[in-house]
Amino acid sequence: MNGYGRGFSTLTEERTAESLLIVGAIPDWLRGTLIRNGPGHFELGEGRVTHWFDGLAMLRKFSFADGDVTYSNHFLRTETYKARKQGNLGPGEFATAPATGFLAKLKSIVVPETTDNANVTIGRVGGHMVALTEVPRVVAFNPATLETHGEVSFDDDLTGHVMTAHVHHDDERNETVGLLTKFGKPSTYTIYRLPDGSLRREEVASLKVSRPAYIHSIGLTDRYVILVEAPFTVNPLSFLKLGNDGFIEHFTWDGTADTRFIIVDRERGRAVATPQTAAFFAFHHVNAFERDDSIVLDLVAYPNPDIIDGLYLDRLERGEFKGLVGELRRYTLPTDDTGQVECEPLSEIAMELPTISPTVRRQPHRYVYGQGSVIEGDGFSNYLVKADVASGSAAIWTAQETFCGEPIFVPRPDATAEDDGVVLSVILDTAGEQSFLLVLDGETFVELARAPLPHVLPFDFHGEFFDCVW
Repeated sequence: MNGYGRGFSTLTEERTAESLLIVGAIPDWLRGTLIRNGPGHFELGEGRVTHWFDGLAMLRKFSFADGDVTYSNHFLRTETYKARKQGNLGPGEFATAPATGFLAKLKSIVVPETTDNANVTIGRVGGHMVALTEVPRVVAFNPATLETHGEVSFDDDLTGHVMTAHVHHDDERNETVGLLTKFGKPSTYTIYRLPDGSLRREEVASLKVSRPAYIHSIGLTDRYVILVEAPFTVNPLSFLKLGNDGFIEHFTWDGTADTRFIIVDRERGRAVATPQTAAFFAFHHVNAFERDDSIVLDLVAYPNPDIIDGLYLDRLERGEFKGLVGELRRYTLPTDDTGQVECEPLSEIAMELPTISPTVRRQPHRYVYGQGSVIEGDGFSNYLVKADVASGSAAIWTAQETFCGEPIFVPRPDATAEDDGVVLSVILDTAGEQSFLLVLDGETFVELARAPLPHVLPFDFHGEFFDCVW
């Protein structure tokens, strides 16, 4: 692979509570734990999985106290992990096809199986710390040791074949909101709420759809849930055909169709508006809030879902990957079907993996932190970005031969400014053949500290900072 190839390579070793050498100074007020999730192992018998999204889930933990940081990493010991270690794929993954052959395919149709390789993000469910992916198999783990505790069973009858790994916690209502999609005739989107401390999900709304879309994340305001339904959809009958396709390969893009916003009232439990706009594709939402009689929704948009194709491992090997170059956009949406959708770009700097301060979720925000890339000839450079959506300006952190992970903003206790805090990211230094934890000042975007890791970490997806030290 090219220089970034080490980030898509397998790591086998695990470390526990290893103190890291710090270059610079970590603020003394930073106390808590950053836990990240993502693929760490790509081999499969004599071969490997086909796509970055299908690597085995590995947790990474950084614990901060008194200006010091310790590091741990541990694979989730799931059914999929155990099968892979024996050279078997197990159930199919996002893009890696399940077991081949007529009998294996017939079995998968009669008795559908889904992976428990929860490698996308982490959260809290019913008092458990959990790892999440895009199927409704939630895996609990111990945040102190990162040991796997097993699958969480919900105390309800809600069902779905896939779900959004990105769920929203509402601190005011003390509940988590998510989406399940069930394929059938018709298919259904089920929006649910999960009260804190409970394992019983409650239906907010159930919406019938003939061709369900691939939906990776949802929007949430105080009153509404927003589904962004791009014309990247599937005919559920496609899953019944014999063949050797991964899950996402059943979906097709129709660039002549519109992207539809489904706006659901959280109290009334029904869609109150379905405005449409020109086709675009999105993985990640930034934030959503209400303003007058409209909804303001910020997200990272692409003209089509080609980014998925660019992340097959064989294409990465050939140097075809040109980085994550989504556009930060703001959509203003009507809350009934009499209004129009308005769209405006918020930054000239391409980005992905967007995050904001947790203090402004579901409120007007000014700063968006992200990771992005600039294409340069046959290659590209990589950076972290702080975009100011009020002024349109942006600050950049970059260094030669480095590739950046998702930035996480941690506010300083008792901060009054939105950007008073630090930004944490894991960086791959290809020249130094190592990864390091990076700490940036949230306001100036200047480097405060870095802590080299004992090995190269494969690129991960998402993480969250908790105010507990485990």
